[in-house]
Amino acid sequence: MKHAEFLKKFKEGLPLRAFYFFVGPERLPVDAFVQRLSERLGASPLKVWGHDATLEELGSALGGGLFGARRFTYLLWAEEAKALKDAVARLPFTPESPLVAWFSVDERRPEAYLAKRLKRPEEFFKRDAYVVRSPQLDEETFAKWVAKELNIMGIRLKRDLFAELLALLPRDLTHAKQELSKLALYGAEGITAETRREIISFTPEVSGFKAVDEAVAGRPRSLLLALLKPEEALSLLSRGLANLLWALWGVPGAVQPRWKARDYAKLSREFTPRDAAALLRRVLASVVRARRGSSSKIELLRSLLEVER
Repeated sequence: MKHAEFLKKFKEGLPLRAFYFFVGPERLPVDAFVQRLSERLGASPLKVWGHDATLEELGSALGGGLFGARRFTYLLWAEEAKALKDAVARLPFTPESPLVAWFSVDERRPEAYLAKRLKRPEEFFKRDAYVVRSPQLDEETFAKWVAKELNIMGIRLKRDLFAELLALLPRDLTHAKQELSKLALYGAEGITAETRREIISFTPEVSGFKAVDEAVAGRPRSLLLALLKPEEALSLLSRGLANLLWALWGVPGAVQPRWKARDYAKLSREFTPRDAAALLRRVLASVVRARRGSSSKIELLRSLLEVER
């Protein structure tokens, strides 16, 4: 079931089930559902992180909380939870104390992931579980979402300022909402271009992509200004270039987020894999030199000067 359809039906009184499996790269829609589920159940979520989740942790909410408080399990990055299969098969989750699991990797389908551990997988997914899928976040959808959030916060921006804001925001809804909340503290009249640059933080991934854009365009000065922490520039640039190589070589699903893959595809007409590999080699060599004691900023400048030649 698609996410929008599921939320609408849930709001209208869709029957509760013991398992809710969300599939998609964005966590914010899952958080929104967990809040609604919490209100409907009168219970609080117990967050468990998939990379080190144990069977005991996944079942700890089943016993309730202090003073008989009701709880349910919210598993993040479920594709990394090795204990999930055993938890689904062995633990007594119920509609009143369910398991909500978020699969952030689209290729990891809950049906295939859990089928071998279930006695009757088709019956299980038809009767006991909901599988909810969120679409990939494209630029048009992201722009509409940002406009909606700004309207809720009472912030009005002219078209050119809105476009500048979009360019700064990370393509992650949870992080983007945090940054918009910071902007709202300044009020509509206090938001200037300088204000936005000062208070909006880049995620490492966004910084890496921006670094590659500036490097490929031959703008080392702009690259340094774009990065909030120049001492991290080498590793960020290496990460962005690695993504560029994946895009140029057509490796499906390797570039994240996918909105950037489209830009890199355009670059491939003039920027060949050989060019990218040469640039990546230089940057990686700079990383090694920097780790041996040289200044990261000096090594970055040296690399970019070599590229410009």
